[in-house]
Amino acid sequence: MYARKPITVLVAACISAGSANLMAQGLEEVVVTAQKREQTLQDAPISIAAFNADQLEQKGVYSIDDLGTSVPNVKITRSPANTSAATIAIRGSATINPAITWEPTVGIYLDGVFIGKNVGGIFDVAELERVEMLRGPQGTLYGKNTVGGAVNLITSKPTGELGGKLRAGIGNYSLSTIYGTLDLPAFDLGGAGQVMAKVTGSVRERDGLYDNVNDPFGNPLANPVLINEFNNIDNTVGRYDIL
Repeated sequence: MYARKPITVLVAACISAGSANLMAQGLEEVVVTAQKREQTLQDAPISIAAFNADQLEQKGVYSIDDLGTSVPNVKITRSPANTSAATIAIRGSATINPAITWEPTVGIYLDGVFIGKNVGGIFDVAELERVEMLRGPQGTLYGKNTVGGAVNLITSKPTGELGGKLRAGIGNYSLSTIYGTLDLPAFDLGGAGQVMAKVTGSVRERDGLYDNVNDPFGNPLANPVLINEFNNIDNTVGRYDIL
């Protein structure tokens, strides 16, 4: 009985080591810039959730609120009074009033540029390479407006090779989307190097989810409606990159 114990433990250890090697070989390397430098997601010593371009396309992500239910401890909603205002809560830390005079608790960054207010924080982005969500205080690297965390939006850069993509879709409430991007070949400037360019555009439209009707009781003090529907979409986005 005692002679079998070391053999059993040794076999179990070998199986465990083999499984660990297989898991390590199966891990995909994800490069992030959450600490202001390129690192693999596995090496970055902070809590990060990252989505690459393929994952964003599969999820149908057009703006950051589309990821509001995809990351643990993160909630992203639109303000009831202003559908372009982002109310972001990370680990319970949120700005309860997304007015333009209030400082955000979670910072939003587009290609490293800080978006100073939550009002206007929800917008369509022409083409994203990845989205990084940093959970927990990030004041050391990102400043005072990251008590809850930070959201990094990183756009795709020109490749220097001729190529493109075209995508269209339809949905309920008369939803229609069309998206296109064109990568141009690199232009050689001789000793000055190369110039690479990329053009991207998208259009997204949808009817409102709620009808706005006049006062049914005929109150003379009631104001007439200014718009016929709420929460409609009419977004046109264009972007060009030159490197």
